[in-house]
Amino acid sequence: MTTTESRMLRLRTLGGSTIEIGGSRVGPDSAVLFGLLLYLAVERGRAIPRGKLRELLWPDVPEDQAGHSLRQLLYRVRRLGLRVDATAGHVTLDPAMVEADFAVFEGGSTRGGDVEGVPISRVGPFLEGYAPRFSEPFLEWVEETRGVVHGHLRRALLAEIAERRRRGDWASVEHLSRDVLAVDPLNEEATLCLAESMALTGSKVNAVSLLDRYLAELNPTETRRLDLPPAILRRRIAEKLPEAPAARLLEGA
Repeated sequence: MTTTESRMLRLRTLGGSTIEIGGSRVGPDSAVLFGLLLYLAVERGRAIPRGKLRELLWPDVPEDQAGHSLRQLLYRVRRLGLRVDATAGHVTLDPAMVEADFAVFEGGSTRGGDVEGVPISRVGPFLEGYAPRFSEPFLEWVEETRGVVHGHLRRALLAEIAERRRRGDWASVEHLSRDVLAVDPLNEEATLCLAESMALTGSKVNAVSLLDRYLAELNPTETRRLDLPPAILRRRIAEKLPEAPAARLLEGA
């Protein structure tokens, strides 16, 4: 198959779990095929030893049988139209042939706040609900990758929150803060920004309730400390309403 005949692999992981190659769609129900494509896409550009793929995808299968299964699976991948460089020892997927939605966050930037034109407030957790059971080593890799992607996502979203907060765009601050909390439920910065945005848009009671729940999640000995940022913000919200929509409660009066 020539380069002009090759098709792009489009990986959707933030709030979904789909792989598209041309007009074909592969989902988690195609367990091992989806797993191989996912691994190759995430590790794009790296020469992956065939032995590593056998260990990840068929950990409990004899080596010769696993090798045969890998060859068959690579044949299916090529039939889908994806060009994979497979030698006797390694398998490599050209990064130019991959579009991964999470890649936009890897540098810690949101590139203008969009992922292929979709507002970043619409992204979701990496492969939400995806927990493959066909291989324990592969599941461990998925969990490790989820942690890495969520780290990139969290940093990018927090940077965007700071910019939207500077502009006084409280609706965006609220949406973005919820996105951070979807991947990091106890993130203090996102919790404070969410409570602040709620208070400044007229949901004072909900903001106080949010901070009460957050404080309750902390170590009981810590919740009694009045100098904690959540406790300080709670007092400021409870004691006064902002004088104008652009006011900021996190800095205090």
